[in-house]
Amino acid sequence: MEPIPRASLVLLGTGEGQWFDLGLRRVLSGIVHSYSLSDPSSCEWRISVRVSDQAGKAAVEVVPIDGFGSLHDQLRRKSITFNACKDRTKYYHPLGIAYNLRGRVLYTRLDDRSAVPKSISDEYELEAYENVSPTEPGYVWRGKIVALVKSDQQEKMAKLFYLEKILPIFG
Repeated sequence: MEPIPRASLVLLGTGEGQWFDLGLRRVLSGIVHSYSLSDPSSCEWRISVRVSDQAGKAAVEVVPIDGFGSLHDQLRRKSITFNACKDRTKYYHPLGIAYNLRGRVLYTRLDDRSAVPKSISDEYELEAYENVSPTEPGYVWRGKIVALVKSDQQEKMAKLFYLEKILPIFG
């Protein structure tokens, strides 16, 4: 895997776990992969990648370890979700690139491949939402760009959170 710009990602451990999924409104079980990410421009982060194969879903969440600003706190409350593609061999995540608007962390969904940051487009396979989703997309998702990750590439899922949410805010 290519190195992360300015940052280092280290696997801390893997184990069985359970968590509540807000979207599905139920408890899921699966494997939790825990990473440490050190980024000199923001702080050290703990990243959890929770994968539930039976639900066909993975979630990535972060906790800032030594960052105490409001932007750190807002990112702590963000997560990204990966859902199983039609073929169930890959997971997709609709890109939402973060930005800082007067101290508030917001994000924008992309429908133009040229707007995808190079750090993401160089490493991730990109596709339109409707080409990979097993369900028919509504108006909101039609044409949106998603990043694809093989279901066993949890490190790439963790890295995508950094490239999509942390790097744009602190880069």
